[in-house]
Amino acid sequence: MGLLYDDLTICNFDHVYIPQTNLLALPHTWIECEDIEHTNGYCEQDSFRLIAERLHQRRHPGGITFVGNGNYHYVSRTLLQEVDRPFTLILLDNHTDMMTNVPQHFLSCGSWVVDALLHLPLLRHVILIGTRSDLAAQIDPHFSSYITVFTSQQLRETNINTFISSILLSIHTDTVYISIDKDVLSPEEVETNWDQGVMTLAQLQAIVKALIHCSAKIYGVDICGELPVSPLDVFHQDKQMSIRKNEKVNLEILQTIYS
Repeated sequence: MGLLYDDLTICNFDHVYIPQTNLLALPHTWIECEDIEHTNGYCEQDSFRLIAERLHQRRHPGGITFVGNGNYHYVSRTLLQEVDRPFTLILLDNHTDMMTNVPQHFLSCGSWVVDALLHLPLLRHVILIGTRSDLAAQIDPHFSSYITVFTSQQLRETNINTFISSILLSIHTDTVYISIDKDVLSPEEVETNWDQGVMTLAQLQAIVKALIHCSAKIYGVDICGELPVSPLDVFHQDKQMSIRKNEKVNLEILQTIYS
């Protein structure tokens, strides 16, 4: 059925999107978060509330949100709490983001899915796609009935059309939310600040396209997994190439969503 809203939002925590001039040329809402303290990797509760308040500047909830590098993936947890109907989270990520040993009063890029399952009753199920098999095996059994995992090994060993059909058959709600961490992609496709998976961009696009055109409504999509850059990096040819490579993937993901 496609996206409920197609507004584009870009969150600025760390300047990663400033060199991506083609992305910034698209109509978007810019959410300034650089001044919020204690947000890199681990986020304090007060900082989390500030991020949520600023995201309310958007014209509509949902839509498409670029979050930054993978250390800020917990922003997805903020976006999920906006969903006002039963839904399935579809997470394309090399990691599970289901750590349970995070200090109290903190949310992290590695624990936000667990926090969402514990505190968002409308989140009925989580489908992990492209995740490392060893990390999937470490998921707390307490959550096993709420999780379906399609590992990177399954992706390598299964025809992509069969793989996608299995994903679609695992959706049992009328609404889904899609979260993409580009570390699910192989290093040949993008460069991130985390260990990466085996998925090709073509496979990612095929999965996203199938989800966009499935019978469920897409409440929103968020995308993270940028390569952190410093102001001096833009003068280094290798960094410029990495920035252009990552921007190209961002634009191709957007094109797939909008098509």
